[in-house]
Amino acid sequence: MSNLEKTMASGNEFIVVDSNNPIGQYISFVKEIYELEIKKAEEKSKKTNVVPKTKHLFFRGQANASWSLTPTILREDKYNEKELVLDFYHYGPLHSFNYDLDNDRLSLLTDMQHYEVPTRLLDWSLSPLSSLYFAVESPRDKINEKKEIIKRIDIRHKIGYVGIDIKVGKIKVINNDTDAVVYALNPWIFNKQILDNNYRGYNFHPKIQDAYLLARALLSTYKDFSYIKKFVYDKYDFRITKKDIQEPFALVSNFTNSRMQHQRGVFTIHGMDKIDLRNENYFTNNAYKIIIKAEVKQEIYKQLNWLYINEYTQYPDIKGVKGIVGRTKGFFNIEI
Repeated sequence: MSNLEKTMASGNEFIVVDSNNPIGQYISFVKEIYELEIKKAEEKSKKTNVVPKTKHLFFRGQANASWSLTPTILREDKYNEKELVLDFYHYGPLHSFNYDLDNDRLSLLTDMQHYEVPTRLLDWSLSPLSSLYFAVESPRDKINEKKEIIKRIDIRHKIGYVGIDIKVGKIKVINNDTDAVVYALNPWIFNKQILDNNYRGYNFHPKIQDAYLLARALLSTYKDFSYIKKFVYDKYDFRITKKDIQEPFALVSNFTNSRMQHQRGVFTIHGMDKIDLRNENYFTNNAYKIIIKAEVKQEIYKQLNWLYINEYTQYPDIKGVKGIVGRTKGFFNIEI
């Protein structure tokens, strides 16, 4: 099977089903994907006489394999993107953030994403294990509560007979009926193919990627493309066009907070096109899909905890503290 036949473009998937060692099976798939990417780089180098160079891939875990790869702000009409950006900008100084609204727009959006405010960014990670955690941890956060009868039998003597107390309450039922997914993307080739497709004779511009990213970020408040075009030209001396900012684009942002650092957080940012990445050819030609079967999600979650990949290591702040203490009643306890 050729390299392309393993990507999403072929319709093929890697499937984690080993109930005894699901993490081991998952790591073997990640290894295979990296080997495919290295082989592709070597094959290309033979044609171009350029030394092959392979970089780390981006990974993204989702609790439901059917969910789209579209940012919430572009997927749900209930949010006003411009209002959210301006509100966060105005409250920034209270949290020691001081942005220039336009020049620092990308940093503003990544910080919004950190605080779980919807943006046109999608979270990815350089760590395949962090992404696996995010694929299996959601069912434990989003728990279906059902009213059930809890029978607690207290055997004690009550004037010569055994009494049985029956109490009614709520138990938490973890929803593990759906398959999860981890996507692996080669962001470097993804971006290069978009740049090559838009080639107009000056892709050598040293700030072309910065121009592409800032223009997409400015879409979060400005619908007037003429303003975005002028602002980008004044800043980078680059004449951007609407065609340049149609597709999503990948980026590595500064690790401005401990959560991004621990999660090895990276992003894709959507442009003018609200497309689901799963329907984007540049994406499917450079991405792989690893399905996590529903029946192994609990075992993966448990094994990740043995590796000390848990709420606190992924959310090293109040959210993580609350999560791990609430679940295990401490920082170092293993849930049985």
